[in-house]
Amino acid sequence: MTLSAETNEQGDHLIVHNPDGSVDKMPIPTEVGAELSLGRELDNDISLSDPRVSRHHARVRRVSEEMLEITDVGSVNGTIVGTTLVEAEQWQSFAPGQVAQIGDTRLVWEQSVTSQSTVPMVPVSGPNVSPSRAGQRRKRDSTSIIAWGIAAAALIAIILLAWFIFSVLRSGGSETAATTPQGGPADISQQTPQVAADQPEAATATPPEPTPIAVVPLEPAFPSMYVENIRFLPVISGALFDPQHIYMIVRVRVENLGDEAFNISLSQFNATTDDGTVLREFGQEFAPSEFRRLGVSNRFDNLRLSSGGSVAEELVFFLDTKPYDLTINFRPTGFEPIQVSLGTISANTELAVLLGTPTVEPTAVLASADVTPTLTLEPTPTSTPIPPRADGFARTVPQSSLVGTIAFGDFNGSTYDLYFGNVATGEVNLWRNQSSQPSFSHDGTRIAYHSWAEGSRGLITSNLDHSNGFLVGAFLEDQLPTWSPDGSEVMILSRRTGTRQSELYKVPSNQERPAARLILEGEYPTWGADGTVIFKGWVTTGIGLRIASSGLTDYQPLTDDDSDTAPSVSPDGNQVVFMSGRAGNWDVYLINTDGSGLVQLTNDPADDGLPTWSPDGQAIAFVSNRGGPWAVWAMTPRGTGIRQLFTMQGGPDGFVASEPTTDTTRGWAEERLSWAQ
Repeated sequence: MTLSAETNEQGDHLIVHNPDGSVDKMPIPTEVGAELSLGRELDNDISLSDPRVSRHHARVRRVSEEMLEITDVGSVNGTIVGTTLVEAEQWQSFAPGQVAQIGDTRLVWEQSVTSQSTVPMVPVSGPNVSPSRAGQRRKRDSTSIIAWGIAAAALIAIILLAWFIFSVLRSGGSETAATTPQGGPADISQQTPQVAADQPEAATATPPEPTPIAVVPLEPAFPSMYVENIRFLPVISGALFDPQHIYMIVRVRVENLGDEAFNISLSQFNATTDDGTVLREFGQEFAPSEFRRLGVSNRFDNLRLSSGGSVAEELVFFLDTKPYDLTINFRPTGFEPIQVSLGTISANTELAVLLGTPTVEPTAVLASADVTPTLTLEPTPTSTPIPPRADGFARTVPQSSLVGTIAFGDFNGSTYDLYFGNVATGEVNLWRNQSSQPSFSHDGTRIAYHSWAEGSRGLITSNLDHSNGFLVGAFLEDQLPTWSPDGSEVMILSRRTGTRQSELYKVPSNQERPAARLILEGEYPTWGADGTVIFKGWVTTGIGLRIASSGLTDYQPLTDDDSDTAPSVSPDGNQVVFMSGRAGNWDVYLINTDGSGLVQLTNDPADDGLPTWSPDGQAIAFVSNRGGPWAVWAMTPRGTGIRQLFTMQGGPDGFVASEPTTDTTRGWAEERLSWAQ
């Protein structure tokens, strides 16, 4: 029979991480020898909607209380456990915490609370237990009272009654204070202290009785880890290769499948051999220049991973040239360790392959490490809606939104270079040197950008293959192009006049050195697909963001803080996302175009900014240096599901060495991300 999602905490569960971001918990039978079938057909025990899953894809069986096995039943796209491709009709061990991949769906075995010993992803610290979970544990504990005598039971009942009365009297209205669940965005209008000052009677009113139903219970944090890629590099000692050692670089992805946040640090990772030897993550001893030489960039430390979050970590290990049986260990604070077996690693054979020894064939281990669907398979769009969390927020960005191209400028130490990142695959390619401030046309066929190169300084429009190019802004002070809905014009910011005031101009998009038409004073223009224009006010146009139609003669205030900048209009024209330092730190905010619903989406000690919408309006990309390196991240329009997309080589912030003046370069405050289908 087909199983349905089960929430009972008593038994073992198979955690099904669907490609659309939703998560299901399916019960696993306790009887040894019991099997579960998985596939798209409804006659499977677990029916999956993933189109990359075959009609009958895989089977899972229980071998013992502590061990499951999984096999592939001749599927098209295969079954992978860790980094091992499972042979058809061959049973592969499937331990607690390991990730099995079928199609674009990931499976994790979660043991019952009563039976697990080294089961990953179960909170052990008190703060991660929600009120409802705590109540359930008290009920389970209370069952042991039955064994006591009648007299002892009566005495305990009296004590519990007295404790209950005391708790109600002491708590008052304190439980009703936390109305915004952790991990969700906060409505700024509800946080202002001025409300209490304007309505003093509210402070003296009798607080309502606490209602447990009003407090939304959240699932605890739920760490998950799987291996994306393994590669090897030789160790260079002086001018020679070290024949006794090799670097192994393991790219893992850590995700939070729960609601509460947890922190990730590089010190939480290590590797162990089959004889118990612990190998420390070696990259913690490297200088930044060594990481660049090795091509390693995903190194996030002390990173707070919120609900639905996802981040890649590149771990470096220093191996002797000999065979190993290795396991990667992740020990997040407050949780049992998560372990992923790499199987046998023949370090001596890998070094021989790298050095071109002709008699050595690449090992099967290396081949299996390259079979990583998360890197090589194209995602399949799905229209299945993502079930919301208990607090109403989507836990993750829909997989169907993670497609297209994001263009971004990356400062290399002296100037900017323009890169294109493939959102679906994570691949990043240099598109043009000495360029930045990209803006795709609304149909995604052309791009406008700022060129810092000698001989072509100013604003350029062109096709994505660099053809059909026009220099539409010949002044180095011309900045931040943005396209009209029909692609015929470009609006720009320029400080080209002698007085260097910030002004907005319009120019034709397909003429060489056209005459620019002055509109009004302002900065950082963004022209939406529906014709809405958002810009940052300057002197005569006021402080904060302004909203107007294409003519800009009817502009109205949208926000009132002078640090509000880098606006981006949603595809439907109903919302604007922007960056602001209004709270003392650069963060991303969202507001409706009618001026209502101001919400802070990010709240991290790091700098977050330059937001832009996905083409379908279901995701927001932004840059951040959270966890150390600058990277491009994505999140839902509610601020949840923050996941890393690309790691930048430098960052968005820098001053071009050839023209370090505030008229021509202001660092990341005048940079831009652009996302096209």
